[in-house]
Amino acid sequence: MLHNSHLYHLAQHGELKKRGIEVQNVALNLPVFMKQKDDAVKGLTAGVAYLFKSNKVTGIRGYGSVSAPGQVTVKKDDGSNEVLKAKNILLAVGSEVTPFPGIDIDEEAIVSSTGALSLKQVPKKMVLIGAGVIGLELGSVWSRLGAEVTCVEYLSHIGGVGIDMEVSKAFQKILAKQGLKFKLDTKVIGAQKSGGNISVNVEGAKGGNNET
Repeated sequence: MLHNSHLYHLAQHGELKKRGIEVQNVALNLPVFMKQKDDAVKGLTAGVAYLFKSNKVTGIRGYGSVSAPGQVTVKKDDGSNEVLKAKNILLAVGSEVTPFPGIDIDEEAIVSSTGALSLKQVPKKMVLIGAGVIGLELGSVWSRLGAEVTCVEYLSHIGGVGIDMEVSKAFQKILAKQGLKFKLDTKVIGAQKSGGNISVNVEGAKGGNNET
């Protein structure tokens, strides 16, 4: 999505013309755009399955839990359980969306990073709660596709805790040039749905006037 949205942005804003490539009537076909993303995901998933098979790794589908020292119990899709025993257990479970107090994620109007991968249309406006790298990546995609994106970040910089400050500042300049707006040192205190719109309420991280 990053790559394809970048190509669209280059064509839409005349960057290709500057390079001697003239394209007429540039338009976004979002269903095709999303299908290409889905096909890429399927290809990567199939690639992992092939690597498992090639390296004689047994894959078991289900929900696993460490049920005892050196023991993992897997609840399979068919409802049965399988117990695996090993000297060493590696936990590589991926990430989970952190719930935000007072804001219910419906994966339609209020979405997580997962839902933001499958929007059915380009939103006119988008608010990112937090300016971490995943949110900025997706915000960059939808900004390139035409959304007006505003990032609300509690910290005084983007990129999350631990990022190099020079990298953070340079990154923010690049994104600002792309069109993203930033409200730093700001916290979200709530969000309300009204018809087809959502109002996000914010205030200064150290207190101050509320803003919507």
